[in-house]
This record gives sequence, C-alpha cells and structure tokens, in this order.
Amino acid sequence: MAAPVITAGVSIVYQMWPYMEGSNIAQVLLQTADKNLSNYSVNTHGQGLLDLDKATQPVGGLGISLTGRTGTTASISGGLSISGVDDSVIASLSSVSAIDDFDRDFKVDLTPLVNQTDNSMPLQSVYKKGDSWGVRLSNLDVKSLDNFSVGLENKERFLIGYNKSIADTALDLNLSYSKNKTNPWVDVSGVWGSVDSANTIVEQYQRFLCEKSFKIDTICFHSDNLASVEALKRLKNA
Repeated sequence: MAAPVITAGVSIVYQMWPYMEGSNIAQVLLQTADKNLSNYSVNTHGQGLLDLDKATQPVGGLGISLTGRTGTTASISGGLSISGVDDSVIASLSSVSAIDDFDRDFKVDLTPLVNQTDNSMPLQSVYKKGDSWGVRLSNLDVKSLDNFSVGLENKERFLIGYNKSIADTALDLNLSYSKNKTNPWVDVSGVWGSVDSANTIVEQYQRFLCEKSFKIDTICFHSDNLASVEALKRLKNA
C-alpha cells in the first residue's frame, strides 16, 4: 500500500514547489528516504521509507542564486560590515530566498552575517583644529607638510589631503582624497560580493566657536566601491 503514501508525498512537495518537474520530485523523495532500517536490504525494503520531513528540508548546501531563481549559486558565507544603516534595513535580511541542490527556494536569515560598525566622527573633545576626518578614517600613516597631508603605502593605498585655516576667521577647511582596499563604511565578502578598492573624497568645513568648541557647518563624504556586488543587488530584490 505504498502507492497512496508516495502519491501524497509527491502532492505535498509539488504544492510547496509547483515549478518542480516530476523527475526531480521523484529524486528528492528517493534521496531523502529513510534507509536506517534494521537489516536494511534494497531487495527487501526498496529505497527505504518515505521521510516527508527530510524531503521538505534543503538537500545539499543552500546558496544565493546568481542567475535568477535557478542556476549558479554563491554559498552563504562571508560577512557584511556596514555603518550608518537603519536597523529596519538590516532586519529585512532576516528572510532572504536561497536555493538548494534541486533549485527549491527556502528562506534564510542573513542577519548573523551582518556587523553594524560605528564609524561616527570622534568626539568634539578629541578634535583639534586642522584635523581631517578623511585622515582619521584612512588607517594610514599620514604625514603633514605645511598645509598638505600625504599617506602612502603603495599605489593602491594612499591619501592626499589639504587643510586651510582662513586667516582672521574661525573657518577651517579640509579636503582629502584616498584610495584604499576597503570603504570606511562598508566592507563585504563571500556571498555579499568582494571589494577590490574604494575611493573616498571628504570635504570638510568647520567653524570654531572658541578654543575647545567648534561647529560643523558642512561635511560631505563621497565613497564608491569598485566591487563585485551582484549578490547585494539580488538580496535587495529577494
């Protein structure tokens, strides 16, 4: 009387993944069948007992599809370090579509792979006139010469900056350009993509109210990643 049981199993799997072909449903049921039987013999017990619970769980490793619902996948690995993103955005990654070896979609929680960093600006008490936020965020050994700042590790990692305190005014101007392996506010790896390099421009204008107090009138950050971020695009649409 196995036929009614198997028919019901096929119907349930098909109801959950209606795009599956019959041959793939059969393979799922056969591959997940319970063969942990006393004195199991293929001649006596066939392919084993239907295990519907296992048949409706992922088979093989889960991955994020690179080519739509089916096809090439990226394994769920790596991490995302990001700063200045609202918690609701991170929460949206708690239910992302991933597919198993049979291209069946399952929901996975990617929030454990996300690290929210705090790259907020230093406190007013540690900032001195002429300091540059760009220099602080570059993580380079930066040297100053007159009004210029230079940090050079190699041609792929450097910073050039310029500072000008306007005479007889309380205005302090800073401009810096840096090229680095990482972005000060976002770093990705694994399923999230990969960062080859990042270019960051910081425009900074401070007006000092007194010796130990200042007001930031304008500060502009522009940073881009020369990255492979197709996975991020897919996650956004998941």
